[in-house]
Amino acid sequence: MTNTRDQKLRVAVLGTGSMGYHHVRVLSGAPELFDLVGVYDPDHARARQVAQEFGTTAWASDRALCEAVDAAIIAAPTVIHAQIAVEAMEAGADVFVEKPLAASGAQAEHVVCEAHRLGRAVFVGHTERFNPVVQWLRRRVAHEKVLSIHVERIGPKPPRIKDVGVITDIAVHDLDLIQHLSDSTIDRISCVARATDDGVHEDVAQIVVGTQSDVVGSINTNWLTPFKSRRILIATQNHFYTADLMRFSGSIYSCATPDNLNQYNVEEAPIQWREPLKAQREALYHAFVHKTPQHLVDGQTAAQIMGLVDRCLASGAEAKP
Repeated sequence: MTNTRDQKLRVAVLGTGSMGYHHVRVLSGAPELFDLVGVYDPDHARARQVAQEFGTTAWASDRALCEAVDAAIIAAPTVIHAQIAVEAMEAGADVFVEKPLAASGAQAEHVVCEAHRLGRAVFVGHTERFNPVVQWLRRRVAHEKVLSIHVERIGPKPPRIKDVGVITDIAVHDLDLIQHLSDSTIDRISCVARATDDGVHEDVAQIVVGTQSDVVGSINTNWLTPFKSRRILIATQNHFYTADLMRFSGSIYSCATPDNLNQYNVEEAPIQWREPLKAQREALYHAFVHKTPQHLVDGQTAAQIMGLVDRCLASGAEAKP
């Protein structure tokens, strides 16, 4: 397709479950940028229902749909991400895959290799990068020396997640965020995890990491807590930041006087709400049409994150008695 400023991106959504539905919603809300050609889901009744709601077409063949578009949004179960992504690229579409890119680091690397072979672009939906709180934090710490980052992501288990554990499904967000906010690659990682529900997929984990710039990171994640919490705490050489990703709020703590480290001034963050999926939608358009990713996670970065997930799972297994 030509890279003209008024070029629409012909796009398909593969999978019309929870995330697929929201992708259809936000894409259909920007007709000046996207031509939503159609949707596909093995549950044809569900696909028809979503298509009718948003004024598009439910296709009977995902292959045929991918042949008719420039890019495919993949919102399927994690264990088949790699298969669907490769099939979509073979049909001629660039792909945007909901996180994680695949169920393992090896599968993710396979997708990246196939993208290179086929000359296709791959981006991955680490949508928290587009949370206005995360964007505020990144701007604030960009010129500071970051010392530590702690992320808490806890809550009840989503009934729809049955194929992977809490590390693969949601800690991928926070491994990426630690790298994104520290602007440094994680090179040390350890994990303790436990599967308390089905005995197969971990539902509680504690992860500790170190980056190449010596930032200390930690992640507390589980599917056991009866309430949701999404918080980030960052210590820099001059400030301490607290951020709530659900309430879209943040605070900045700074020493009141240099000679009294026990008294702090507190400043509330001026965060302006914008739906992360809509911000990501615009970045997706620019990535595929103008070749400028704008904070999107590319396939290679997503594969590196999945390599960290593999190391977490291996470390967690070794920690069991």
